[in-house]
Amino acid sequence: MGNTTSRVQNQLSQILPQPHGPDNARPFSDHQDREQFIHALLSLLRQCNLLNFDALDVKLLYSRKPNGRLVATLIVVDSVQDKIRAKVEPSEDGKDQAEAFLAFKRYVEVRL
Repeated sequence: MGNTTSRVQNQLSQILPQPHGPDNARPFSDHQDREQFIHALLSLLRQCNLLNFDALDVKLLYSRKPNGRLVATLIVVDSVQDKIRAKVEPSEDGKDQAEAFLAFKRYVEVRL
């Protein structure tokens, strides 16, 4: 299971913002904080009974609500069956991507 977990971990590492983003946005205090958040997401996915990580693709999407604000959503797609297996979406939103991601991060941390 280690190799399949590391595949999803690598995907998460590619899609999540870096500790020091543009415009001084700081979604994470440092690289260790970012790595800890990646492990939190992996734990959350395991809680959703997603144990077979080898056929999963993860995507972080931002969508605009009718009020013009953004919400960050993590979706997990089974690439073999082409079905969404999990969706992690907070009820809170943000005025921009940075704020929407911070709401997403808070939501994940509270769920653990």
